[in-house]
Amino acid sequence: QRPGGFKSSDRGLLGHIERDRVSVYQTPARRHTYRSEFDLRKLEELPRVDVVASYVGADDLPARACVAAGARGLVVNGFAFSGRPAADQADGLALIAADGIPVVLVNRGGGGRVPSDYEDPFIRGDTLAAHKARILLMLGLTRTTEPAELQRLFDEY
Repeated sequence: QRPGGFKSSDRGLLGHIERDRVSVYQTPARRHTYRSEFDLRKLEELPRVDVVASYVGADDLPARACVAAGARGLVVNGFAFSGRPAADQADGLALIAADGIPVVLVNRGGGGRVPSDYEDPFIRGDTLAAHKARILLMLGLTRTTEPAELQRLFDEY
């Protein structure tokens, strides 16, 4: 057993899984599982979403290559706290978003939600890690490409 895979960062234990039973101590407030608006039984395939890393000196070439390869959305594993892309990435990512490819910013530092106090075309991934934001964006793209509606999903899940 590896119960460490079920921890919830700094929010405490949700419960325990033991041989004889599952004990739940906290209920997640976010939509999930049976409360979800997504029905995977009706999906045959999920759209391609790629993760792009941010680091000092990074440019938009990897993001453009992902789009050229067929990505219908991008998740930017941005700088700690702000989730912002590197300076040389930002303009290229904004152009990609303007072309209708949703771009989600996440915080690679694991220290909280991505704030929305910037004027830009990006979707905020809240507190999700890049790999989790990728899955939610894939699901969201089965329903819409509208940034406001995708942002709603990231605010609720």
